Amino acid sequence: MSGLTNLGNTCYMNALLQCFIHTTEITQIITPFLQNQGLIKELNIFINLYKNNKIIIPQLIYNYICNNNDYFNNHLQHDSHELMIYLIDQLNTELSTKVNMKITFSSRILEFKSVYDRVQKYKNNNKLYNKYNNRLQYLKNKYINDLYTIKGLHSWKKYFSNNYSKLNNLFYGQLLSSIECSQCNYSSIIF
Repeated sequence: MSGLTNLGNTCYMNALLQCFIHTTEITQIITPFLQNQGLIKELNIFINLYKNNKIIIPQLIYNYICNNNDYFNNHLQHDSHELMIYLIDQLNTELSTKVNMKITFSSRILEFKSVYDRVQKYKNNNKLYNKYNNRLQYLKNKYINDLYTIKGLHSWKKYFSNNYSKLNNLFYGQLLSSIECSQCNYSSIIF
């Protein structure tokens, strides 16, 4: 059975490396990239050594981490979670490809956008502004889930355009922040 030698205060790293190599989804994503350089190369070497059921001294991967992130280059005890965030981010960077997402709108969203544009256009005309603003509030309440979905998809599209990898499916998510002004009914929806 394989095991890892502690290189001083590296139990945080050893625990995380064991989690990584025992998570099939991660190994399936990185092992096809044997020729890559960087962290992917180091992890693939480590995975192959681990399969030999021997005690491993994880010096190469430790050196890679220390040489590429000053935070871990001090032989101190660190948190596995901090290392996990760094490793996932680094792997995602190395695996990233460009993607083009196409978002299609339903007629409900197109109607909302049209009414929203009219509200903006008629800010100086109280009668028309109130008419379209009332309609806008009605549509917003009726289609709020659609609006959040579209806004969330646009946020993903912006992020993924140059930064997509299969790791996104495992580790990434969105947080929604929504603030509405009680005076003018302006909504800020941020992901």
